[in-house]
Parts: sequence; C-alpha cells; structure tokens
Amino acid sequence: MNRALQDALRLGRAGKIAEAAALYNEVLRTEPRHFEALQGLGILCYRTGQLEDAARLIGEASALNPRAADAAYNHACLLQKLNRPQDALNAFDRALAVKPDYIEALVNRGGVLSALKRYDEALENADRVLALKPDLAEAWNNRGGLLQIVERFEDALQCYDRALALKPGFADAWKNRGALLTLLARNEEALQALDKALELSGQNAEILGRRADLLVVLNRPDEAAVAYESYLALKPDDADAWHARGFALQSSKRRNEALSCFERALALAPERAALRTSRANMLYELERFEEAARDYEILLAGDSPPSWMHGYLALCRLH
Repeated sequence: MNRALQDALRLGRAGKIAEAAALYNEVLRTEPRHFEALQGLGILCYRTGQLEDAARLIGEASALNPRAADAAYNHACLLQKLNRPQDALNAFDRALAVKPDYIEALVNRGGVLSALKRYDEALENADRVLALKPDLAEAWNNRGGLLQIVERFEDALQCYDRALALKPGFADAWKNRGALLTLLARNEEALQALDKALELSGQNAEILGRRADLLVVLNRPDEAAVAYESYLALKPDDADAWHARGFALQSSKRRNEALSCFERALALAPERAALRTSRANMLYELERFEEAARDYEILLAGDSPPSWMHGYLALCRLH
C-alpha cells in the first residue's frame, strides 16, 4: 500500500473524512482503476450518507477484483439499503461464490429473498446459515419468521423457542413468539411473551401496541386503556390507537374519557366515517343530542350510510 493510501486510511479512522477523501481522489486521478482507493472512498461516502456514490464506487472496486468477497458483500449491503433487492441478491451471490461460509452474507441474503417474497429459497438459505452456525439465535428467529409467513405455525413456534433457549434475553424473539401465539389464539401465553419482550426492550411502541390489542381480546378493558396510553405516549398521531383506547374506556363505562379519545382520533383523521360514527354514538350515549345530530347529519350525507343512523338522528331531534 502506498503512502497516500496509508495516510487516507489513518485520516479516515481519525474521523477526518474530507482529508481522507482528498487523498483517495488524488490516487484515483492517476490510477482510476485502483481497487483500494475506490473501496476506501466508497466507505467514506457510506459514512457520510452518500449511498448512491458509495454503491457506485464499491461496485467498481468489486468488478475490478471479483475475488474480493468483502467488496462484493459491501456492495450488496449498499444495494440492499438502496432498495435494489435483485441487484443486492446478485452481489451477495458473488461474495458467497468466493467465500461459501460467509455467514454475514448468507444472513443478509435471506433478508433480500424474503423482501422479494421468495420464501422457499429464503428458507433454504436459513438452513444454510444454521448448518454453519446452529447456535445462532438470530438465525432461528429469522427462520421462525419465514415459517410464520408461509403458515407453518407450529414449526415457527419451535424456531422461536429454539432461539430463546439459546438466548433467553432475545426481545425480538419474545415479541415474535407473542405475535404468533396471538394468531393461534393462545392469548394468555401470548401476553406473557409480550410482557417478557417489553421487560427486555423497554418502552417499545410496537410491543406496547400489540399488548394493548391483546388485552382487548382478553376482555381486560381497564388494562387495555392503560396499555394504549403507554403506546400513545410514543405514537401520539395514531388515530386507530386513540379509537381503540376509546372503545376500551367505553367498555369500562368511562364515557367522558372515551369521548375525548374518539375526538382525538377524529381530529387526526377527519375523513374517516368510522371515527365520526364512534364519536356520534358516544355523544348520543352522553345525551348530548344536538352535537350527536350534527355528526349523524354529516355521516348521512356521505356514501352508503347504515339505515340505523336515520333512526338515531330522528331520536336526537326529538330531544
């Protein structure tokens, strides 16, 4: 490696990106097909968020040296980030042709195959990963996700359990296990899994939302309302969650609080008839008939209102 490349590498490691890039460009002005300079400059572009330039430069480096598995792998990862899955798959395959036991390339290749909805191939890829690393909890979790997609639910559950046997503190596997058990209507077990996932991951919006929905299914409306409140602290613009919290509060006869939730949901998505219907019905239940009538009139002016709404509007006008 010549002096300029050594200095560029040192400057890059020290965080002096512009100075390092200048040295790489100096090399490329005299040797435009210089493998190390192309790859080094590409990595700097990646570090500064210039993904298109990074992919172009590292792709050129990989083409110059097709035996460099790391260059092909880096190119593939960039193409994956740029949402070019077929190109990424081709690059991962080039890396694996040189280095068949390249575990990182195999794992990411599985993600690309899944994104392409080539699930049978993704499962074969998962088996290749596990043949190399049978104790890799993340690989068992990934395989479980694929099996769940193709509706092999019991096999998926076994994979999640295997992942958790290897790594009991694996929050993502607990979350996935909880989601699958919910799908299988094993709701108490699902809640235990989601509680464990939440304990491990902290205030995670996705898990909080799943847990709240599950508490509704379990007919535990007070707990569901609290769970939705925790979720909405992280995702305050989710109209569906405000709506669901409103129903949970309504089930607990906490009508004024329910109305506040329905109003918040409608403010976020005023075009959605279902949200206005919930507010109208809650206003009617609270005997605020004039306000309820205004909502029913708006709804009746829309497309295909239900026939029962005419009766509710008539009753509002009697008061």
